[in-house]
Amino acid sequence: MNFSRIFSLLIYLVYAGFAIREREVVIALFPLIGMAFIWFPSLAKFFDQLGVGISRRAAPMDPNTPSCVFVMIGWALLLSPALIGLVVKLASM
Repeated sequence: MNFSRIFSLLIYLVYAGFAIREREVVIALFPLIGMAFIWFPSLAKFFDQLGVGISRRAAPMDPNTPSCVFVMIGWALLLSPALIGLVVKLASM
């Protein structure tokens, strides 16, 4: 298991603890999308192939896109609830 997966799991456990304390299910579910990109980067290419057939307007991703791009997308999705919470806290000061 690489460090990216270990750190993402630790961050998710923090989210899950916070979600249980605040009784907010969305806080615990939203980061799972980001974890899917981090843990299974090839899954994004699978959904890309499905997306073109479903919407008929989506342009397919380049098949040569390195998996590190999908991992970066996953980290952005994983950390977005924390960044939104930080902005809300700073705005309420």
